[in-house]
Amino acid sequence: LLAAVALPALLVRADPNPIVPGPGDSYKEGGNCIIQWQPDTTGQWTNMQIVLKTGDNFDMVPLMTVTTIDGTKQSQYTYPCPNVSPNSAIYFYEFNTASSTEKYWTTRFTITDQNGNSTPPDQTTQPNGDKIPWGTGNLLSNGTSSSVPPSSNPSSLSSGPSSSLSGSGSSSRVSTSHSSKSSSTGSPAPSQTGSTQGNSSGA
Repeated sequence: LLAAVALPALLVRADPNPIVPGPGDSYKEGGNCIIQWQPDTTGQWTNMQIVLKTGDNFDMVPLMTVTTIDGTKQSQYTYPCPNVSPNSAIYFYEFNTASSTEKYWTTRFTITDQNGNSTPPDQTTQPNGDKIPWGTGNLLSNGTSSSVPPSSNPSSLSSGPSSSLSGSGSSSRVSTSHSSKSSSTGSPAPSQTGSTQGNSSGA
């Protein structure tokens, strides 16, 4: 009985857990883009890279390395939202580190124009048939962008981010996980509000 009670505690994820952006969150170009996570407790994520990405769950496209930060001590990072095209709910962040094979993603969020305008994602279904809207965006101009190392590119078997369909959420939530985790199952299964787990394989 004691072993059965203790088992859930052993299964608790201790890696950094992305929280914000969450479903429905929206940020204006030139405004503050806020990223929040629960800090890593394994001690491995002291050199954590956060990458802004776009694309579908099988072909994620890196746009810029937002920052490299100590994910064991920090829990939030804010930077100027880049100018992108299209302005849509097709952007997400990847968390990775050279000291771990795991990768984590936020849900997709919207970067609007400076007037708060955006358009729906141009794709409504993932390549595997999942009803998760997506699209491929581009940076128009951003002085803080930097190159993304090949190690941050996912394989075609990666479990990807989920997507919000509508709304404009708060960028200050800190209590609920909205992340996805890399998987080697060959069948990505991100949810729209929850998280998926697996063991990464070249993702």
